[in-house]
Amino acid sequence: MGKVFEPIQIGKVTLKNRIVALPVVQNFATDEGKVTPQMVSCYRRRAEGGAGLVTVEATYIRPDGNAFWGMHAHGLISTL
Repeated sequence: MGKVFEPIQIGKVTLKNRIVALPVVQNFATDEGKVTPQMVSCYRRRAEGGAGLVTVEATYIRPDGNAFWGMHAHGLISTL
């Protein structure tokens, strides 16, 4: 398997392995872009599944960037 299960240092962050969970849009945010328990559960399962790095899905930073229903809004992660 090579180095895939070995830790890697990226800047000041050390990942436990080199497995990356890529971003997948799931439309689990509220209409206002807030995080939901379903969204948290999904990311938790990816992390518990062994990925060293979990990448979040499409996120908008301005109201006019909201491209589709259930899209996460930047800055609202701590609202849960």
